[in-house]
Amino acid sequence: MSRPAPRRFPRHRRTTAAFALAVGLVGLAACSDDSASATSPEACDAFAGLGAAMTGEEQVTGDLAEPAETVVTTLSAVLDGGDPSGMESPEFVEASTTVGDAMFEGCDVDAKVEVTGVDYAFEGLPDEIDAGRLALRFVNETEADEPHELVLMRRADGVDDPVEDLLALPEEELGEKLEMVGVAYADAAGGSNVTFLELEAGEYVAICMLPVGGGEDGDPHAVHGMTAELSVV
Repeated sequence: MSRPAPRRFPRHRRTTAAFALAVGLVGLAACSDDSASATSPEACDAFAGLGAAMTGEEQVTGDLAEPAETVVTTLSAVLDGGDPSGMESPEFVEASTTVGDAMFEGCDVDAKVEVTGVDYAFEGLPDEIDAGRLALRFVNETEADEPHELVLMRRADGVDDPVEDLLALPEEELGEKLEMVGVAYADAAGGSNVTFLELEAGEYVAICMLPVGGGEDGDPHAVHGMTAELSVV
């Protein structure tokens, strides 16, 4: 069977994944100097709210102040149309990981899952999980210097096509069968990304559509087996 061509999902994964951090930082700004307040319900709600606006006008206090400032400064520049390469800097990666890990460890959620991306599979993703707010930490453990992502999509009601058939569909048809819920992206070995997802009951598919080699061309990781299925109950 011929393999599908690499799907050209928008190349803004780092911005999308990191935007979750920016939103969370707005909520963190309301916290006191007590480091325990960094994961207050308000901050956790803000971190989960990807649709909220980032003002960049408030300051974060407590132990997360310095990494938060690094993240806000970098993301503000990107979201204002600047060069996104700053999101690849060691300083930004370390700062965003610090904030994401604090949210993952400290926020009250319905479920926490840590998934590892390897060449080419997802490890640690359960077959079934409860509906509600999921804290997802995605860790890249590539041995081939590959970036990895976890794109989570919910099957439309009644859609039971095999994943292989879905991957071969044109993007318009795919969008009618699968709804994107969220994405976690980790650029390099040892890198991680935390995101909060609001899951409703249904059937889900996790895929990595990045091309082999990390460039613009090549087979998607998914056609080499980097897919998984998940039931939310």
